[in-house]
Parts: sequence; C-alpha cells; structure tokens
Amino acid sequence: MLTGSLLCSQSTEAFEPLGAFNQPVHRSHGQLRAALLNELGKPFADYFARPEADADGATIGWLAHQQGEARRWIDLPPEEQAQLDPARQR
Repeated sequence: MLTGSLLCSQSTEAFEPLGAFNQPVHRSHGQLRAALLNELGKPFADYFARPEADADGATIGWLAHQQGEARRWIDLPPEEQAQLDPARQR
C-alpha cells in the first residue's frame, strides 16, 4: 500500500541484486528500519525511504515516511539543513 510521498520510481532492471536476511534487500526494509530505530532512533530511520514493488516486481517506488514535498538535501538552505539534521534531534 502506498503511503507517504513518492520520492521516485524505477525499473528493477536498474538495480544490482543484493540480499539481506536471505531475501532481496528491498524486501528487508522492516528489519533494516528496525535496526536503524534501535541503533540511531526515529529521526535517522525516517530518512530511510520505504520501497514498494508493483505487483509483478518490475518497478519499485521509494516512499518517504511522511507526506509532503520531497526536496533534495543539497537544495535546502543551511538553516533548514541544521533544523532537519537527525544528529541534532537525538
């Protein structure tokens, strides 16, 4: 189910197959996010986009954990980067 803002969508042919927990890494999002939550906290884990594959697995959409306009980090002014920096939210 698609929730959160769509950051991008790509063909799975664009990816090199990698694995984690004996499955394709995009299917391990829950485990990887849990590790980030445990080790670094929610501010860091929320920057980890969630993959959502289509029914036939040919395309993966990458979703933010929140709704809103997606903007590149480097396009943000320094003051906003400082405000959003997850290291400062710990």
